[in-house]
Amino acid sequence: MQDILTPEFRETLVPRIKKTIEEAARFNSTPGDGITRFPFTKEAVQVCDYLEQVMKDAGLETSRDASGAVIGRIEGEVPRTILLESHYDTVLHGGAYDGMAGVVCGIEIARIIKESGKKPYYSLEVMATNDEEGSRFSSGFFTSMVVCGKVTPEYCRSDRDKDGVSIAEAMEAAGLDPDKLPQEPRKDIAAVFEIHCEQGPVLEQKGIDLGIVEAITGTHRVQIDLIGRPDHAGTTPMDMRKDAMEAASRLVISVTDRAKALGNAVTTVGRLSVEPCIVNIVAGKVSLWIDFRSTEKDKILAMRKGIDSDLEGLKKTMGIDCVLTERMIDWPVAMDEGLRARLRKSCGAIGVSHMDLPSGAGHDAQIFAEIAPAAMMFVPSIGGRSHCPEEKTDEVYMAMAVQAVCDTVMGINGDKCL
Repeated sequence: MQDILTPEFRETLVPRIKKTIEEAARFNSTPGDGITRFPFTKEAVQVCDYLEQVMKDAGLETSRDASGAVIGRIEGEVPRTILLESHYDTVLHGGAYDGMAGVVCGIEIARIIKESGKKPYYSLEVMATNDEEGSRFSSGFFTSMVVCGKVTPEYCRSDRDKDGVSIAEAMEAAGLDPDKLPQEPRKDIAAVFEIHCEQGPVLEQKGIDLGIVEAITGTHRVQIDLIGRPDHAGTTPMDMRKDAMEAASRLVISVTDRAKALGNAVTTVGRLSVEPCIVNIVAGKVSLWIDFRSTEKDKILAMRKGIDSDLEGLKKTMGIDCVLTERMIDWPVAMDEGLRARLRKSCGAIGVSHMDLPSGAGHDAQIFAEIAPAAMMFVPSIGGRSHCPEEKTDEVYMAMAVQAVCDTVMGINGDKCL
């Protein structure tokens, strides 16, 4: 077998990786305006068919699970399974690399192991997961939550997209049955690896080839409705107003300043609606969503407590009614140190630079980490861009990640250590 750790072998991977990325990008509901591939849509079904064929061409046994994931498998000497996973769905007007880069890298790793002609000790699965982003429905991480036994048919019937279509209805339209979702977590998964674009500027700015993720950030998301009173913009004195927009402005500044003061924390108000949203009427109601994140649980709790204090202050000083609705909470998750150490060793073996860094975005790996040791490897994002049409990663770094993770997986098989 050719030495998979050499730069020469790396060069043979690049054209195939590039071709698969480009072909997968064809399955898109917004051609000419980024990549949009929401779960259970026509484009999602089409890309699943495509990926399944690529997996078959790599010599893998393929299947689909109840969540809509595509799976390629190599049976090992034992049923305990090393999982290589990433997602095929995208955000609205996203890019071709977020999620798909990891799927393609996983297939290439499995191809190398299959072509070695040696049966691995552990079984190996490549899983292209569904609805990681949460762009159509409210939660995201759909496949990983299903694999962990955390999604019920009742939930699928209750959560709806902006057009009123439930997850269950969307599943059925895509040929899936919500009543067949497993209610227990898989017991056979022994380790999980995910390759992903960094989605930030650190690796590129530092000139580092690969990143080994220390921890995945926790995310707490709340919706806040600030209810004041609509009044005439010209005849209502400033000291007699209950201006919901003024209250929202104060809240945004407060939560932003708090995140800056805490350090290792970020907060974003990315969704806001104003009623009646007319230039000559004082805003009577403002609804906004606050997303705050940190790799430290105590800082998430501090930000959440601070919001309660902010709302109490707005009630007292402005007479604003405040309604808070919890929308999502995922606590920070540390990646497995043993797997991280193996990835560092593999980076050294292939002669590429690497660094440890946190993930500021959520990933399926943090959900899978509830049932098995998990690790993530980042590849640089050009310009730090992601979730936009300009998203790009040089395929040579993806080939490096394939080499490093493949070497790690082969080492685990040789040591029989899981």
